[in-house]
Amino acid sequence: MQVCNVWKVLLMFMVWLYVALFGCVSLYCTVGQQALLRVAHSDEMIRRMLPAISSKTMSVIDRGGVLLDTYALAKAGHVKVETIIMLLRAYVDEDSYTVWVSLAGVLGGLNVLMEEVGGAPYTQFLVFAQKIVKAAFLKVGWEAKSSDGHSENLLRNTLVGLLDVFCITDAEVVAEARRRFEGSFEEGGASLLPADIKATVLRIVIYNGGEAEYERVLQVGVA
Repeated sequence: MQVCNVWKVLLMFMVWLYVALFGCVSLYCTVGQQALLRVAHSDEMIRRMLPAISSKTMSVIDRGGVLLDTYALAKAGHVKVETIIMLLRAYVDEDSYTVWVSLAGVLGGLNVLMEEVGGAPYTQFLVFAQKIVKAAFLKVGWEAKSSDGHSENLLRNTLVGLLDVFCITDAEVVAEARRRFEGSFEEGGASLLPADIKATVLRIVIYNGGEAEYERVLQVGVA
């Protein structure tokens, strides 16, 4: 026990010395995600990490890890929800599939929470989440490119799956979904509605349509 306490004191001294020497340089306590624990970074520590996250100089595994740590601790009541939102702002330009797996889970969980709150806070959250999702989706697009690799295809599928949650009323997304839906009924138009985007397109069309669109969706065979 005494040896353990000595190591704790030594670790705290090293952290203090690091901050004292490097000032505003960010300090992330679980680099590489090799420790089996959650770290409750203070708001100030998270603020110092934001530039490294937004510039993507922090590693992929750590960008995802700090988000999951903070979200898990927020659910347990050890971190404020506002801290999660502050952290999420740094991921507006995120393009890693690995990180987006974390982002999708966090945004989905917050959506459930904020939907129960309702009103203006929920509306503001949806606007915020839409900005993050759409920015990433515009980079990958609706269809795969010849230059895409496995991770790019996985990222596209992840983002397409978020469109009918966070971008379901976005004018640009709705217009493209309708174009693909209508075009799929024309001769040779089946390629506009491939299987990997079909369900999302149909949900967007139904949500923004009426009885006529619903009846046409039934013709496609997937509601």
